[in-house]
Amino acid sequence: TWSRPARVWATATPIVLDRQPRRSLTAEQSISDSVTALGLPAPVHLEVSRYSPIKGVPRSNGFRLRKPGRLYTHAVIEFAQPIAGPLLIGAERYFGLGLCRPMGGQ
Repeated sequence: TWSRPARVWATATPIVLDRQPRRSLTAEQSISDSVTALGLPAPVHLEVSRYSPIKGVPRSNGFRLRKPGRLYTHAVIEFAQPIAGPLLIGAERYFGLGLCRPMGGQ
């Protein structure tokens, strides 16, 4: 489930933003930059929300960070071509956050 190729990925745990949004940087752009920094292609569509589309996943503020103060959010990320997983994105990806699950078919 977690490693199959898919065009659309959704967060099972929220993404902690690498860079904080400001006037010239949106949360979507920060996540897109994180994705491309991992060597993946830039997303063609990205949507952030407090809620994950995965059934049973708590909203983003239901998760606690190791170091409070950073912004974090759920996201749905769409690529132009299928990407194989597992997909871990964001500042705390090595600590269980930013885990994405493939959605739908290819």
